[in-house]
Amino acid sequence: MDLSIIIVNWNSKDFVCDCLMSIIAHPPSRTYEIVVVDSGSFDGCGEMLAEEFPEIIFVQSEQNIGFARANNLGFEHASGEAVWFLNPDTEVLAGAADTLLFCLHNLPDAGIFGDILCARMVKRGVAALITDGVVRDVEGVLGTNLPVWCDGFAAPPSVAGLTFVGWGEPIGCGGVAVFPNDIVVADQDGAVLIPQASLDHVLAEGPEQERMEAWIVNEVNNGAALPGLYPMNAETKARYAASKK
Repeated sequence: MDLSIIIVNWNSKDFVCDCLMSIIAHPPSRTYEIVVVDSGSFDGCGEMLAEEFPEIIFVQSEQNIGFARANNLGFEHASGEAVWFLNPDTEVLAGAADTLLFCLHNLPDAGIFGDILCARMVKRGVAALITDGVVRDVEGVLGTNLPVWCDGFAAPPSVAGLTFVGWGEPIGCGGVAVFPNDIVVADQDGAVLIPQASLDHVLAEGPEQERMEAWIVNEVNNGAALPGLYPMNAETKARYAASKK
């Protein structure tokens, strides 16, 4: 799912209906879903959606939880890679959704990490920076000697365009869900995320995998052909097992 559109209703059923009609008339070209949350108004919005827009995801809050919390509730039911929080009195025009998605995925100047933040991270004992975005002030960033994995570099954006969100929270990076206390292992090839719950298993299996691959490289250096060696066939597995005795 490419896009989730979230609309919060509070005594605005008619506005919601018009908004949905405009989305259907001018839909995004990518896959999308619509989530409508009723924040305790019980104004018939759920019944209207069931009758006229049965494909839409409807979430009923038993009380008015406010606009922000209602949006968060809708987010919990969303599955899109991108999320569009839309006011119920919005009229979506032709091309609007595709334009927003294009801009979202094509922001070459969205370098939120620069020399100042990287220098501060070094002072705080941060081991490395990994981002699927770009960084700015590249000379200053490199001067901090902080190991950085990123998608490139960009000129500094306007400070007014930078918004702090939070820390110690689950995020998405490079298409991977990252949770607090997950383990990140990085080298010149890139970065690998190890979920905290899988760490013991990886620590137990990792050394054997390294041993096996080192043995295979040694076999190749000694002239062995790859078929049956990598991946191992039964005969190669037996030879490898014998080599460990």
